[in-house]
Amino acid sequence: MRVLAPLFEQHGVDVVLSGHVHNYQRTRPIRFNPSDVTGAKALHSGHQLEPGKLAVDRKFDGTMKTKPDGIIHIVTGAGGNGLYDPESNGDPQHWVHTEDNNADYVARFISDRHSLTVVDMDSRSLAVTQIDEWGREIDRCHITNS
Repeated sequence: MRVLAPLFEQHGVDVVLSGHVHNYQRTRPIRFNPSDVTGAKALHSGHQLEPGKLAVDRKFDGTMKTKPDGIIHIVTGAGGNGLYDPESNGDPQHWVHTEDNNADYVARFISDRHSLTVVDMDSRSLAVTQIDEWGREIDRCHITNS
């Protein structure tokens, strides 16, 4: 995500969807300017944190303020198998890391139930809804680009 951030920003990407991690996560809109991407070249090195400057849009709320200043990253991996990081569910203290200067870029982190992501869009807006295994809405975010 960090190494690709300039490319995403250059091309006007509003939302990045990814999976693999077995939980649901949504960031606030973020911008990242990497200062050194040489570590990204070492495949399978275990090194995942690229240094750089992180900017978080804390004004975006997905309901009243829907035009993000940055890219929203959504991990939609809570569809099956065992869920990861149950201790992080609903606890923002677990969502910050010292290596990121405790930046509060995570808006939602749900790891206590399976869920799926529904995306509705038209030419000017996108709505992301997370539905749990019992059919309940557990997150919603509306994004506009105009």
